[in-house]
Amino acid sequence: MEERYALRMSNICVERAGSKVLSFPKLEVLENENIAVIGPNGSGKSSLLLAAALLIPSREGQIEYFGQRVSRTNRRKFRRMASISFQNPTLLDRPIGDNVKLAMRLRGFDKEAAARESSLWLERLGADQISKKKPHQLSGGEMQRASLARSFSLAPKLLFLDEPFGAIDPVDKVSISRALRESLNETKAASIIVTHDVGEAAVLASKLAILVDGVITQFGTIGEVLLKPNSSTVATLVGHNVFPIEDFVKAFRFFPPSDIEEYQAVSLPSHAIHATRDPNGRAVIVRYEATTAGMNVVLAFSGIELSVVTSPDSVGIGQWAIGQRIAIELEPNKIVWLAK
Repeated sequence: MEERYALRMSNICVERAGSKVLSFPKLEVLENENIAVIGPNGSGKSSLLLAAALLIPSREGQIEYFGQRVSRTNRRKFRRMASISFQNPTLLDRPIGDNVKLAMRLRGFDKEAAARESSLWLERLGADQISKKKPHQLSGGEMQRASLARSFSLAPKLLFLDEPFGAIDPVDKVSISRALRESLNETKAASIIVTHDVGEAAVLASKLAILVDGVITQFGTIGEVLLKPNSSTVATLVGHNVFPIEDFVKAFRFFPPSDIEEYQAVSLPSHAIHATRDPNGRAVIVRYEATTAGMNVVLAFSGIELSVVTSPDSVGIGQWAIGQRIAIELEPNKIVWLAK
């Protein structure tokens, strides 16, 4: 069966304020497919979203929507097939319900449909309680919920989301992520989702693009990228422990599969590390770091630091305490040897 693409970007080069911010050979999104994009701050993630949504031009290359090439003459037609929710939403100074209905009316929905669908999406995304409030009365999280409801209400074939959980309280992230996942499944819109959190990417998308300095350095399924990052930069972005190869070999006495000089670093996902309390263990707990995936317990071991993920509850009840000695065991088949 022939694959059908909702979006194809080829040989893209985008400049902003005289500087090149994007330069990559291709990015393709299948119909009904959700792709997440992560990268360091300043890597060009928002510019990629704006270029894909046809809101800023590419100096070179071409963009296709559903097999048709986008040009200056048909650009507006294709922009009306998409919607975008920004990290910092822009809303009119009028009730949120009116904001959503007005956007729909501008897209050609009749008055009855706009009233019905706006209420539906505000409720679905947990924003029905704020429908009569104005933007200045809302928290950042409420603004994002309102923006998401507005984007979905337009029945887009392509949806672009910029840090959809950026201002959502961690307590609310579970409910809004579930609602967003269900909404993506129901509408069957293809989407590109910019996030800094690989956990969010795994919940919302099936594929992951890593963007570094405007270049897509790795692209694949979530599992492929998480299990086999192709560089220390990618490994760090997806939450692996990354060590210089000499330090790793000295600490763990694991050796690479061939000549050591062919490798420069070792990537170790947290789930490859098994840590147990042991008064004779060689590692010591030095601190905790809260993350969206749980609680990182940071261990000092033979001159290096590594982290394992545990639940906040296990920290709270003292199962893991600073200064505690820990025994460590690694799963060799999950070690990623990173080439030069």
